[in-house]
Amino acid sequence: PPSQSSLAMTLFFEEKELKTVRVLWILPSGESQVLCANLTEGTLLQNQRTLLLPAASIPPEGGTLLIQSDQITLDLHAIHFQWGTPATLISTIDSASPNLLTPQGLLRTEELSGEPIPEKMDSAQSTVATTVLVSRPESIDNVAYGFDLPQIPSRARIELELQGLPVNESVRIYINGIDLGLLSLEIPSLNNNGYLSSDTHFWGWRKSTLWIPQSSLVNGSNTIQLTTTSQRSISIKNLLLETDFKTEIQP
Repeated sequence: PPSQSSLAMTLFFEEKELKTVRVLWILPSGESQVLCANLTEGTLLQNQRTLLLPAASIPPEGGTLLIQSDQITLDLHAIHFQWGTPATLISTIDSASPNLLTPQGLLRTEELSGEPIPEKMDSAQSTVATTVLVSRPESIDNVAYGFDLPQIPSRARIELELQGLPVNESVRIYINGIDLGLLSLEIPSLNNNGYLSSDTHFWGWRKSTLWIPQSSLVNGSNTIQLTTTSQRSISIKNLLLETDFKTEIQP
């Protein structure tokens, strides 16, 4: 393709305990560049990650993609290659770093760089505070996620990512023991490469959000619990709590 084309590579792999999967780009001269020191996140599930090889790193004669593992088996199931050309995105955020617009949505720079995926941080904007209850992947088995409230907020919501749950199965959520029903999880487009077969299993993370009614919250200690009837191992990460203690939002 044209010389300004970058190469997006989506790798689908099974994580195993204490395993490191490294990705390198080898030039015809023998010079190597580490694209990712470790693909895995520690979920021990079927995962995917996209890396972006900049056009400046691709000579006309091409190169070699080398994938290494510190275990005997690699457990790499598929790689999807896609050429991308530069485009201008209008944004209110001042950044010269490349993002990748795909049919499945926008992938951020930190997801494409090959560096360890940064953890979410607590933040506040206007009257809304965002608290990170879970950042790194962990199992949802018999876990209650606690948080304290100085008073009951006027508005509240949670946001999270789940992995390992088939798209035809569900998760039930409880706030302080009150059943709020089934969690509405994102169902990726059927064109998404995460469906490596025609069944209901999706490789990678899926997002969900939920509005929390005031009646389910109390002053002081609160808990969130997730349950499922699935026999599969399920991981959660980036469980965020957003609260607004005022009805007026500043311009």
